[in-house]
Amino acid sequence: MIGPRGYGRKRMGGPHGWALSRRNPEAAACIGSSMDTVMNRRMFLALAGGKRLMAGQPPWERPFKEWSSRDAERVLTDSPWARQIGVRFRLGNGAGAMTEVYLTMRWSSALPVRQALALERWGRDGLQSAAAVEWLEANQPDYVLEIFGFPATLYHRQSERVEKQIAETAGLYVRGQVAVRAKEVRVPEHGMHMSATVRFPRALTADLGDEVEFIGKAGPAELREKFKLKNMRYEGRIEM
Repeated sequence: MIGPRGYGRKRMGGPHGWALSRRNPEAAACIGSSMDTVMNRRMFLALAGGKRLMAGQPPWERPFKEWSSRDAERVLTDSPWARQIGVRFRLGNGAGAMTEVYLTMRWSSALPVRQALALERWGRDGLQSAAAVEWLEANQPDYVLEIFGFPATLYHRQSERVEKQIAETAGLYVRGQVAVRAKEVRVPEHGMHMSATVRFPRALTADLGDEVEFIGKAGPAELREKFKLKNMRYEGRIEM
C-alpha cells in the first residue's frame, strides 16, 4: 500500500508540485490522466531534498561562492529559508475527495536565497558580472515569500481569484507584535502549476522572538507554516 489507507500519491509534473488523491472516479476526473506516476512521500522528500542526504556542514555556513549547484538547490528547497509543506483539502467545494498538495515555500528576499539564485543564473564564473553584482546588491524593501506548486489542474483558470484571496488573507505573525498584512500578491500560471509571490512590508520590529508564522488561504487550501528565526540568521543577522 502506498501512503495512508485509501490514498495513492501521483505526480503533478514539475519539481515542486505533487498531489495525493483518493483512487476514485471523481478524483481521477479532477486531476487528469496525465498524472500516472505513483510516488510515496519518502521518495518525494528525497528528491526535493527533504531527507537532508548531504552530510556535514550546511552550505549556508560556508561562503556562497564555494557552493556547488547541489548546495544552491538545497538552499532553494530545504533550508531555514525554504521548505516543502503538505496541504490537505477536499475537492468540489469541500464535498469531494481528500487531496494533499505538496508546495515549496521560500523567502526569496533572503540573502542566501538570492545568492543561490545568482549561482543558478550566472554560475560561479559570472558572479562578478555587472548584472550579477547589481542583482545581489539590490535593495530589498519588502519581505518576499514565494509559494510554488499549486497544480493548475486543481486551480484551472483561478489565478485571479486565488491572487485576490491570498491578498485578503495572507499575514505574518510574531508573538507580541501586530500582524503584518500582505501588500502585494502575484499569481501567474506556469504550465501545469501556479506560483504565488507575496510581498510584505518590513514592519516587524528587531525583537522578532522565536518564530514567524505565515498564514493565508488559496482556494480550498489553508496555508500555514512557521519558520524558526534563530535558524534564519546569516552573516550576523536574520534574513527573511
